[in-house]
Amino acid sequence: MKKDKILITGLIFSGLLLMHQTAGKKPGKVEIQDINQDMVGDKITVSGKIKNLSKRGETQFFRLEDNGEKITALTYNEDLLLYEGLHVKASGKATIHRGKTEFILNRITEKS
Repeated sequence: MKKDKILITGLIFSGLLLMHQTAGKKPGKVEIQDINQDMVGDKITVSGKIKNLSKRGETQFFRLEDNGEKITALTYNEDLLLYEGLHVKASGKATIHRGKTEFILNRITEKS
């Protein structure tokens, strides 16, 4: 009984420590070709060129391309002045939409 309480206490402590270490964690830099369904929900950062830019309501949709690889991306920030061919560094979360991995961005900066 005492061993069970010690084990449970240890597991709770380990879980809290893990949550603390990952809270506020900066997005990890990855290559577009490395983004996969195992990363869904993860904060990631990629660099690429904007292609096929379109806007529907407040949402801007585009494809990010780098080294021949591409991923569908979108942002809900209609005030961003994005344009075709712009090289950007983009941070956000990987998601699944209609069975495909997509990238919902919360931060986009021009890459110099």
